[in-house]
Amino acid sequence: MKRRCLFVIALLLSISLSACNLPINAGHSGAISQTEIALNVALTQFAASQTAAVPPTAEPTATVAIPTAAPEVLSPPNTPEPAFTPTRGGVWLTVQENTNCRSGPGSLFDFMGLINAGQQVEAVARSTVGEYYYIKNPTSYSDYCWLWTRYTTVAGDTGTLPVFTPQPSPTPKVTPTFTKAPADFLVKYLNTQSCSGLYGIQLYIENTGSTTWQSIRVRLDDTTNSVTTNHKNNYFFGTDGCVKDLSNRQGDLTPGEYSRVALVDDGELSYNPSGHSFTAQVTLYSGDDQTGVSVTKTITFTP
Repeated sequence: MKRRCLFVIALLLSISLSACNLPINAGHSGAISQTEIALNVALTQFAASQTAAVPPTAEPTATVAIPTAAPEVLSPPNTPEPAFTPTRGGVWLTVQENTNCRSGPGSLFDFMGLINAGQQVEAVARSTVGEYYYIKNPTSYSDYCWLWTRYTTVAGDTGTLPVFTPQPSPTPKVTPTFTKAPADFLVKYLNTQSCSGLYGIQLYIENTGSTTWQSIRVRLDDTTNSVTTNHKNNYFFGTDGCVKDLSNRQGDLTPGEYSRVALVDDGELSYNPSGHSFTAQVTLYSGDDQTGVSVTKTITFTP
């Protein structure tokens, strides 16, 4: 098509040039004008055909970016992460031996529960008294109690704990002590017995102490006549007139026992002592024959 158009144009140009060389006359001027018109039309059509022959400029199309796969990164084999152990705040005590928890810092305070070996407890305060901490009581006795830390390990900053001044120590419970009664006895004048012109002073003796008495000695002074007699024996018995009460004779006086003691055989008087002033010095012994522990009592009387 393009080649054909070029041929037509060349032909028209040749004709046009030939016409230019011809002598101009009136008849030919019209032909020249027609030729120019035809040439213009041909050029116009050629230009139009060239325009149509040029393909339209393609509008730019949107470019879709194709994602490029990132290079595969090989991850190392799974390594187990170390277990995370949270750190507990506060101060904690681990008991090494079973330890009593009490209402105050000391063994005199009331028992408030037993903290077993291996058990952990939290301290909330410390005492002005050494080695004691105020803890949250894990037992059912109370909410808090005082723990002796002699047998514990401490974890945490104890300097952050408040210091509690403990209540005064309770008054120790007094356990009644039954003190053994000392060696003792009671003695008093009872009466005077007579037999065939002889007179015997009779005394009453009771063991009021804790020692068993085994023998007796009596010094009898008649301060009116300045007469002194002595009586000693390993038995305790009385008399009724001239009869010795041997059925009630005792070889000893245990605590609480009593007996009559007649100053006869040795120590009797050969006169009637009525109205005279007497002093009797009585000594009891824990052993026979006036040996061992002894206690002496002195009485005065007038028969």
